[in-house]
Amino acid sequence: MATHTVVSEIDRPDPALIARARDTYACIAGSVAGRRHVMDAGIRPLRRDWRIAGPAVTVAAEDPVDTLASQVATQLIQPGDIIVVEATGRADKAAWGATMAWAAKELGCAGVVVDGVVLTTELLIDHEGIPVFCRGSVTNHSSAHGAGSVNVPIVCGGIIVNPGDLILADEDGVVALPRALVASILDTAGQGRAEVYPPASRKKSYAERGFVEKLRGMDGVTWK
Repeated sequence: MATHTVVSEIDRPDPALIARARDTYACIAGSVAGRRHVMDAGIRPLRRDWRIAGPAVTVAAEDPVDTLASQVATQLIQPGDIIVVEATGRADKAAWGATMAWAAKELGCAGVVVDGVVLTTELLIDHEGIPVFCRGSVTNHSSAHGAGSVNVPIVCGGIIVNPGDLILADEDGVVALPRALVASILDTAGQGRAEVYPPASRKKSYAERGFVEKLRGMDGVTWK
């Protein structure tokens, strides 16, 4: 029998860093953090304009689509947290639904990331309003009777997510920024949503940037 652990209290990033992350494009933060912190592109928001940034409350069940541990997680969150469900990419049964979203919303959940599928999609989008990132929807669901863990390291979308990592997600996808590295990643990411577009750094045309000369000067590249 597998051993599972439920951790009630976790460390979270500084609220000021979370606020900064909300103004950062997920793709830019992901490019800085590197591929080991970028989830599989199949995990998308159910509604295009949904964006989230907040600490990860992680869930891993013995049966990846059993929802008991996820339901427990809805009662352990703090306002602004994001529930991240392992679910192993399963597409045959839903690992999340509207009733669970309602319970999470009651305690201030800021969003949900599921490496699997969900159901009651219309209710999730039109009534509950908590941003949900997942692999799609299905008409079938599992039970809520099995063992599971909350706030332990998990694998979601092909990357390791630790409790308290800063989850940043928008229509481009989902990244998980290690808590100790959040400040440096955001500093390097730079460009935020509030900045005027295009940014000053793009005022030079591509012709002025020397891209042609750069490629022309590389070994093994022949120009005709």
